Amino acid sequence: MKGGTFLYDVVALDRDTAWAVGIQGSVKRTRDGGVTWEEVALNLPPVQLYCISWDGGNTLLICGRGVCVMSSNRGETWQEFQLDPPIAYSWVYGVSLFGKGLAAACGDEGSIYLSGSSGWQRVGY
Repeated sequence: MKGGTFLYDVVALDRDTAWAVGIQGSVKRTRDGGVTWEEVALNLPPVQLYCISWDGGNTLLICGRGVCVMSSNRGETWQEFQLDPPIAYSWVYGVSLFGKGLAAACGDEGSIYLSGSSGWQRVGY
């Protein structure tokens, strides 16, 4: 199974459902309280995925080395989103959702990004 035991972050949506992310683009999900885990193919490059966040509703964010993806339906479908400036050769180590449609991310060289109506913008460096 891709990713093996090298996972970096996990988030539980309820007592049965949780998501974990790790090396080589590994995304795993359990739907039975952690008894079994399945690999979820997001068609991402084989890069490290360092963080996953959930807003308590339907939105999940996953970020890592040069990539960030979002799901607005509890992980049924995913789409990539861009940070400004882009992180093509950089990393996002942490992401947190707070409030409806608002999020913050931090990464390489002290970068801080906030989401808003105009997308993701770097606010700290």
